[in-house]
Amino acid sequence: MKKKLFKIMVPILLLVSLISTTTFFLIRNYLLNKTDVVIDENKLENNNNEDSGEPNSNSPKNEENKNNIDNSSKNDDHNDNNISANLPKTKPKEESKINSPKTSEKQEIVMEKPDFMEKSLRITFTKQQKINFIGFNNYQPYIKKDNFKVQFLKELNKLGPKNSQININFKFDDKKYPKRVKVFYNSAKFLKTDIFWNYQLQYKG
Repeated sequence: MKKKLFKIMVPILLLVSLISTTTFFLIRNYLLNKTDVVIDENKLENNNNEDSGEPNSNSPKNEENKNNIDNSSKNDDHNDNNISANLPKTKPKEESKINSPKTSEKQEIVMEKPDFMEKSLRITFTKQQKINFIGFNNYQPYIKKDNFKVQFLKELNKLGPKNSQININFKFDDKKYPKRVKVFYNSAKFLKTDIFWNYQLQYKG
């Protein structure tokens, strides 16, 4: 029985000791944080000045020195203003460079865009042009492939690009009687994977 009681009491005593120590430290920290220590700043400054051998800034001698320094700086500023007022006004050289005709020509050259950089180009056909490449089968309109290609290439040639090789791909939605066509092109100037122009036509009678 004694051994059993000893085994039970030992862990209980350990727990009680741990709880008591933790509560003691918690109460101690709480009290330390709650009490504020107030220090007189003026006393600290005086002590520091005495230790370093420097005079106190709030002393009357220092105030007189400060006033003398401020007055001398004001007089210097006044003299500087008079000197700057008497000097002739000259424009900086950078402004004259910007307004020169040579630099303006260079800026215009940089602003020029190469052909077909825009992605929203569109070719619009007139009624007469549509008559040339639109046929009818049982009163249903369809696109004549060869006529459309010829008409499209004429309009595309007006827009250009003239300094690069163009690869054109026509995609008609129906083999016999297509109603829609998509035209893709890519140029040697740009990446081959990029499609820069897309045309889609649907006839509406």
